[in-house]
Amino acid sequence: MKKENMTTTEMTERRISHAIDVAAPEAFDRINSECSSGSGSADADVYTIPKKRRISRRILSQVVAAAAAFLLIAVCVYGIMPKNKTNTAYATVLLDVNPSIELKVDKDNRVISVTPLNDDAKIIVEGLDFSGSTVEVAVNAIVGSMLKHGYLTEIANSILISVESDDAEAGEKLKNRLTEEVNALLTEMSVNGQVLSQFVDVANKSLAQLASEYGITDGKAQFIQSIIDAGMPYSFSDLAGLSISDLNSIFRGETVVVPSGAPQTLISEDEAKAIALSHALVDEGDITNYRIKLENEHDVWEYEIEFDTAEYEYDYEINAVTGEIIKSEREPIGSGHHSTPRPTAAPQTLISEAEAKRIALADAGVTESEIVNYESKLDYDDGIYVYEIEFDAAGYEYEYDINAVTGEIVKSEREPIGSGGYSTPRPTDAPQTLISEAEAKSIALSHAGVSAGDISNYEIKLDRDDGVYVYEIEFDTASYEYEYEINAVTGEIIKSEREPIGSGHHSTPKPTNPPQTLISEDEAKSIALNHAGVSASEIRHYEIELDRDDGVYVYEIDFETSSYEYEYEINAVTGAIIKAEREPRENSNPTTPKPSAAPQTLIGEDEAKSIALAHAGVTEGEIRHYEIKLDRDDGIYVYEIEFDTASYEYDYEINAATGAIIESDREGIESVPQNGNYITEDEALAIALARVNLNADQISGLEIELTEDDGRMVYEIEFKSGGAEYEFTVNAVTGAVIDMEIDD
Repeated sequence: MKKENMTTTEMTERRISHAIDVAAPEAFDRINSECSSGSGSADADVYTIPKKRRISRRILSQVVAAAAAFLLIAVCVYGIMPKNKTNTAYATVLLDVNPSIELKVDKDNRVISVTPLNDDAKIIVEGLDFSGSTVEVAVNAIVGSMLKHGYLTEIANSILISVESDDAEAGEKLKNRLTEEVNALLTEMSVNGQVLSQFVDVANKSLAQLASEYGITDGKAQFIQSIIDAGMPYSFSDLAGLSISDLNSIFRGETVVVPSGAPQTLISEDEAKAIALSHALVDEGDITNYRIKLENEHDVWEYEIEFDTAEYEYDYEINAVTGEIIKSEREPIGSGHHSTPRPTAAPQTLISEAEAKRIALADAGVTESEIVNYESKLDYDDGIYVYEIEFDAAGYEYEYDINAVTGEIVKSEREPIGSGGYSTPRPTDAPQTLISEAEAKSIALSHAGVSAGDISNYEIKLDRDDGVYVYEIEFDTASYEYEYEINAVTGEIIKSEREPIGSGHHSTPKPTNPPQTLISEDEAKSIALNHAGVSASEIRHYEIELDRDDGVYVYEIDFETSSYEYEYEINAVTGAIIKAEREPRENSNPTTPKPSAAPQTLIGEDEAKSIALAHAGVTEGEIRHYEIKLDRDDGIYVYEIEFDTASYEYDYEINAATGAIIESDREGIESVPQNGNYITEDEALAIALARVNLNADQISGLEIELTEDDGRMVYEIEFKSGGAEYEFTVNAVTGAVIDMEIDD
């Protein structure tokens, strides 16, 4: 039955509001047949990549878990899909990251075969039976496996989709559909991935010969040839050994070190493997989960090798030219203790792990009988071999870095277990003139205007930041949370923040070192409200913070009204508005106040809209979901415009002074299949339940509806379990989870 409290449009906007930008550049004319032929630069359309948000370890772990769950779902779906009635291949899909995988599909877009084309690819598809599944489901499962096994990460984040078919029109549609599916999967998993796609010229025999010669796919060969044809100063042999991420960086005009002739002088994978096994003192028959990958790190080609034995997990980095062991690690399986084989390139005068342990325990003032959870690892950090040591003792957690040649303590930290108080042993190389922790505490409390008896949850830590020793201090009072950074030599307050407890309002004590001519918080607030055209009584969730950005003190101000969310940056000396943004809270049309520093000759939102629509060749009556925002990018004011028609999604950046189109992008909205070839309600429900590890007898209040959402058919699923409410949107063709919400 239909949900009454939320429209399809609202669900779409909610998904968009917390999705991470995912770029899908298309390589030149051959890779992107949809580049606009109007005014503006096609190259600019291709090379512009949205800024990315860094993925935290917590989010990345959730992504890996989600990928694992998706694989389980995919296997279940395969079991219920009908098997192919024919073995005739209609199209070939090639997926390249570092693993390279070939899929043969029939006219119904069902998979005939999946072939791993290198050792990494064998890991990705091991144990999975794709026969009879749709190509969309298979590709989603493979990408999920790449995430799970670490081949797609926040750094190595590019994937190339290549389609070969004698039917160019059908192949082009398949390419576009797979690109959208992979983009949706990466976005749903909060991965900043870059999906490149192309239709491969099957008649180009020289390309096939190059692919065979260098042991790569036809798709990767065509992508490399596109880079060379664009006049970039590389040979085919220079690029053949690079990953898709590195090739994508070169394609976008970024600098990537490509050592000339390096691939011809590299040791083989087998030689690198032999070096690692010899160093680890294990036989090939004793290892499992073996992986090897060639990477270029800081102009050095190296093999990254991982394997397990019955007792240990091993990680190696081998110089791919000299065979030198750059890094080696050994970790017991199922144990907290880490032990590291000595790198062969390390000096033979290294102190032993036992000696490093003795130094750390002596500095901490504890005996070996008092410690638990001991870990030690030999690492190479900034040209210095160090022992990284961790242990617990007498209510504290300790961390040490010990110079493995001299025995000097490079770093030491101590943190109470289960307590808010942090205390840090003084590093041995720190100046002897550091102020004490008590003095740093006194400076912070004096600046905050509170006494020691008024505070709780006190924490202090001595750290080295950009060559400067600082005390990092945190504490609470009954009303506020405070954070300070105090120069540990001079006592100068580098940073101070104050935030009300249980409130959305942030207030910041003025640092002792900024100019005394700063405007007050109230003055900054007045400037922002006057510019926004709202009164103090209209706002809520008000926040203000004094910060230093590129040597300039600014007030960062956030607030909301009943209709809009506002963000301001106010120069704290002059009162000038550096940045102003306004965004509708719900479905109203976004618009942005004009920054006071912007030229008065801006063309205006209406003119920018007219330029975008004229370029797109659509009328105002055809558009929906229209958004416009004035922003400043690299010193230039631009209007960022987004809108949809029934068939396409459009993105524009318009120079706000000249009206020139800086960037334009058009992406097709998938048309709704007319053949009713959808997964069933039971299958959609099974996919949703598997995502949250529930089964059907654990839920209540189930509602399922098949509906159209932005040109594609989806199942909207709602149910309750354990006091929580769950909402899912599942692609009715591929089974991909488009959106998932849990309300506790």
